[in-house]
Amino acid sequence: MPKNNNKINILYHKKRILKTALFIFVFVGFFASFANEPEELLAPGTKLSLEDCIKIALKNNPEIKSAEHNIELYKSLLGGSRSVFYPQINASGNYSYRTSPESEVSVPGGVGGELSNQPYEQYNFSIFLNQLLFDFGKSYYQSRSALLELNSAEHELTQTQLQVIYKVKQAYYGVLRAKRNLVVFNQSIAQLELNLKMAEALYQVGKSAKIDVTSAELNLSNGQLELIQGENNLRTAIATLNNVMGLTKPLEYELVDELEEKRAEFNFEEVLERAYTQRPDLKALLEREKALGQLVKSARADYLPKLTASASYNWTGEDFPLSDYWAIGLGVSVPLFNGFQTRNSVEQAKANLAILRSNIMRLKQGIYLEVEEAYLKLEEAKKRILVAELSQKQAEENLSLAKGRYQAGAGSAIELADAELKFSNAGLGYIQALYDYKLAESALEKAMGVGE
Repeated sequence: MPKNNNKINILYHKKRILKTALFIFVFVGFFASFANEPEELLAPGTKLSLEDCIKIALKNNPEIKSAEHNIELYKSLLGGSRSVFYPQINASGNYSYRTSPESEVSVPGGVGGELSNQPYEQYNFSIFLNQLLFDFGKSYYQSRSALLELNSAEHELTQTQLQVIYKVKQAYYGVLRAKRNLVVFNQSIAQLELNLKMAEALYQVGKSAKIDVTSAELNLSNGQLELIQGENNLRTAIATLNNVMGLTKPLEYELVDELEEKRAEFNFEEVLERAYTQRPDLKALLEREKALGQLVKSARADYLPKLTASASYNWTGEDFPLSDYWAIGLGVSVPLFNGFQTRNSVEQAKANLAILRSNIMRLKQGIYLEVEEAYLKLEEAKKRILVAELSQKQAEENLSLAKGRYQAGAGSAIELADAELKFSNAGLGYIQALYDYKLAESALEKAMGVGE
């Protein structure tokens, strides 16, 4: 009986251990899943403004994380370039055990003997210190170049942030456009359904032909196709926004409609001047230009001597305590000939600098074109909005007249369908004009180096 009790206890404890292990596994896995999710947890129905979406993207977007890691890389390179200014301290030690072969020694007079084969040990320990004293600025120029490269990387991070912000705006306004388009499509479907009922009613009383009914049915089918496409466009736009924000799974949220927010005024000359003075990508290249200039000076310093100091403390002997001694010294290294390596290094550094300066000129030209294109698109969209607003009113009035004429038997189904199409297109055109304006405004801000 005791044996059975022991078995029961063992089984009971095993089950408890398994349950505990399973609980820990699930518990850790549950929280690890949250730790690994880059997105912020959003409650269903959360309303997000453009600013909210930008904050999420700046926190989660992998492009920004990559640029931040790039800064860490250049910080480590800067630290490495400064290591030459510190003493280089090393220690070494060795132990040897030796034996010598037996040999005979003879001397005049017939006296001779054997040398003993007695082994002996040897201990050596040393500490070395080396310090660069002067190298005509070579190390300073390299360190200065590394610092400027770090500054350049920081500007590149800012540029990456601007690009991500622009992508967020593009995707954000894309979702708003798709949602508004969907409203127009649904309104059009509702109107087409009414047109079909009206055509059927008139056909029943003999006031219209059968072709009016079939035409209304066809128009309704075409409207439903547009609605299906519009729904898919909305899903695609939301997926694009999620991707830009760095979200790895779909979340339910609502966007604040900012398509008709107050529009700012821009002056082309002022915009261009701001772009040349505050564009992060241009600042990054200008910092890199300075960095490469320092590398040219560093390469030229290889023509000149280097002065170093050294010191050592040593312990040596066959038994303890060991004998000790120290030494200090100065050294001068004078380059005489290295197969034209220094000359080629200087030419390479100068060529890299020339290439970069050409890239700076190309970027400035690109900035001018980018600003001009965005400014012209902004002005175009501004005018289109005014025309689109008027077109909406005209299309609405035209549709109302066409309905009245058709109901009175004075108009045709074709006339009514045409009026309905023009009304729908006017609504879509107005939405597109608003979207194009906000997109051009965002592009102009990015061209200026402005994120908000």
